[in-house]
Amino acid sequence: MADDAQHEHTFESVSAGASDTTPTQCSALRKNGYVCMGKEDRPCKIVEMSTSKTGKHGHAKVHLTGIDIFTGKKYDELSPSTHPMKVPEVTRKEYTLLDISRDNFLSLMDEAGNTKDDIELKDGEVKDKITKLFIDQGKDTNVVILTSMGMQVATEAKEAPQGLKYVSEAQLLVISKAGLEPEGQIVGEDEADWGTQGRIVRKKVERIREKTQKVYRGPRAFRLFVQAYQFILWKQCYILIHEKDLPPELWTIIRDLWTLRLSKLLHRLESPDRVGSESQILSSGEERDEDHTRRVSKRVIGSPKLIETLALCYMGILLLRLPVRLQDLYRWAKEEHILYIRAIRGVPIDIQEKLPGEYHKALDTTVMLQPQDLHGAVSDLGNLYYRAFGLLLPPLNYEILLYRYITYLALPLEIFPAVQGLAQLTRSDFRYSITKEIRREQGSAFPEVELMSLLVVAVKLFYPVDDAQRRPQSLHEPATHQMDWISWKRRRQDLAKEPPGTRLVWGSEIDVRDTDVFKMSQQELDSYMNWYQKTWVKEPRPGLEDSVNKDILDMFSLHSLEPSGKLRSMQCEHELEEAAIHRALSTTHSLEFQRPITDDEIGDQEANIKRPGEEYKSYRSEEELPDVVKVFFRAAAETACTSVKNLILAVLQAEAKMTTWKRAKRRAEVTGHEFDLDAEMRGRAASRMEMHVPQEMEATNIRSNLVQREESEENSDVDMQMISS
Repeated sequence: MADDAQHEHTFESVSAGASDTTPTQCSALRKNGYVCMGKEDRPCKIVEMSTSKTGKHGHAKVHLTGIDIFTGKKYDELSPSTHPMKVPEVTRKEYTLLDISRDNFLSLMDEAGNTKDDIELKDGEVKDKITKLFIDQGKDTNVVILTSMGMQVATEAKEAPQGLKYVSEAQLLVISKAGLEPEGQIVGEDEADWGTQGRIVRKKVERIREKTQKVYRGPRAFRLFVQAYQFILWKQCYILIHEKDLPPELWTIIRDLWTLRLSKLLHRLESPDRVGSESQILSSGEERDEDHTRRVSKRVIGSPKLIETLALCYMGILLLRLPVRLQDLYRWAKEEHILYIRAIRGVPIDIQEKLPGEYHKALDTTVMLQPQDLHGAVSDLGNLYYRAFGLLLPPLNYEILLYRYITYLALPLEIFPAVQGLAQLTRSDFRYSITKEIRREQGSAFPEVELMSLLVVAVKLFYPVDDAQRRPQSLHEPATHQMDWISWKRRRQDLAKEPPGTRLVWGSEIDVRDTDVFKMSQQELDSYMNWYQKTWVKEPRPGLEDSVNKDILDMFSLHSLEPSGKLRSMQCEHELEEAAIHRALSTTHSLEFQRPITDDEIGDQEANIKRPGEEYKSYRSEEELPDVVKVFFRAAAETACTSVKNLILAVLQAEAKMTTWKRAKRRAEVTGHEFDLDAEMRGRAASRMEMHVPQEMEATNIRSNLVQREESEENSDVDMQMISS
């Protein structure tokens, strides 16, 4: 029992089945082979084997002694020579060690470049050797993994062999005299020796070790990664200042923010101990975490992600109160005005060669950047700076951003004061939240989305997309003009289409699929291949070209690329500005005036005249949106750098706040108490923010004298007439 307990271990399991063993006659077994022994059929290596003479029953006995290949436990077994025994399939594979996670799991890579992260490092001789080679001495280490019968374990660790090259005796003589390594010159025959005959002398080939290009490991590799990361951030700031004409003070702000960020990484830059510490394997795939903000800060402190470079730039823009949308930053990254897609391209080649594979992946884009991920990165990073350094991001400069929203969406400028009034009504400060739990499914958790939701509500109030005619009471109301939504939709779709045969739209190259190629024109194919050349084709390094490949590539020479840098940025910005102005002018020309009708004109007549805000419609999913409304929501979501789903949620939350304001005001009129909207928002309105609660439901604690007054309005979804007035 004690011996069993001593050898009791747990091993990582892989898929096991009947194919893991093969039935073999006992007499066919050989020493140093493998066989299953014991009651549990443990895979063992045969260390001793002897066969007795044939007995009176005609069967020889085979005595086997085996050692468990996983636990080292010794087994002895006596079996008839003709008895079938199970022979396990044992595989031995060597991997390159990349890293050790904080929970002591090995990160390995095979010769094909495939990674393996499911081997746990157990205490023992192998762990001590890995610690000595990989951590203490910083050497490249190979680990041998033994796999059998659904189990796998690290059985050996050794220093990775260096590359070998073959050198002739003549080259060795040159090396010994000059003390130099041969440069691989091609040596031809001397014409004077032509036709000479004699015996053939074969030159001996010697092997000498050549030190391969060193790849950094441990804290040294992380320091190099941070330098590469900082270089990418510097390039992004350079483009923003010199090509996007942002003020030079932006670099000072971003540099200070990055300095604070580095202060949280000092323990990883200086600590030599890697066992049990936090893993340094990074990922560029953007996380969608829904934990509390205190967990967000803990996660962000761990390691800088590539998306945080854009988040740092946007935080600097916020601190300078610049009128730059998050959508602008997202578009610049997608259209490659600033370095983000395959950002590893911007890192000097000498640094790239010394970075291990996991850090290459961290600086590359394996998935396309999503707008909602960019909002989340800014929110997470803002929470980190607030909790670690007390730095609170300022609110949006929303007046200028609102003007840009209205211009881009080609809406009447009369909607501007209406949105300002709704912002005061809902107590919106357009600031990234640092006190409540961040929930990514809540659309209004991000300030630009919250601002766009108020703009959408104002449009639905004063320019509804339906056939009903709503007459204002005075000329001061925005509803005195009505929009022709059909013309608005047609003009927007026309401007979004590129003329046939022209180049691809900037930024659309990364979305091209294999089936799209058959529909492309010659100009579009050229545009796509130019983008592919710039993104994926490596530039040749002087002195390192392969002569054969160079001759082949010279037959298919690459043409000069289309204009880049500031010229391309100016072209794109000029095109966008022209399109926005054209849309705005077209909308202004299509506005229709309608004469207001006052209450005195109606008199006692029972005229069925609707006012702005009546028959207000709410939408809870994208499927409910009518055709023109869907086009408008998609344009609004794109402008606010979010999805249609999140914009609908934000609009519902804004409508819930307005409904709470309306009922709180009525309660104050009836009871005579002071109107306190903030208390309403903190109380009953907090539960209404959850979209699971129907908006038509009344709170149970409304006073009885209000019930009768509100019964007549129970049938309408949201009564917005008083809000619009």
